[in-house]
Amino acid sequence: MPRPYKVGSVSGVSHTIGTPCLILIFSQPLPFLERLMKVKQTVTTKFHNAYTGWNSLEFTDEQGDEVSIKMTDEDYLSLADTLQTKANRIRKERADEAAEQQRALEAKGNEDE
Repeated sequence: MPRPYKVGSVSGVSHTIGTPCLILIFSQPLPFLERLMKVKQTVTTKFHNAYTGWNSLEFTDEQGDEVSIKMTDEDYLSLADTLQTKANRIRKERADEAAEQQRALEAKGNEDE
């Protein structure tokens, strides 16, 4: 078997004769590739206002930028469960912290007597 040899490099990808290789170079994304690829975009902003319409949840940030999320009834119910769980955790943490502060005040009061 002949010894493979290196024939070139494209954008840091090298290919050796005798090995299968597919290199695609496109100047713009092609629609069929967009359906195959997962694209993740993260947007961070400061919450200002929210509105629920007939089939969308709309958020507005402090600069007036808006995000509209299409939602079904099932989506709203799932979101409600998620928000309720988060709200319950926050309330419990606040109640625990308030109780701890109250115990600390009572302990300090008993030391002063």
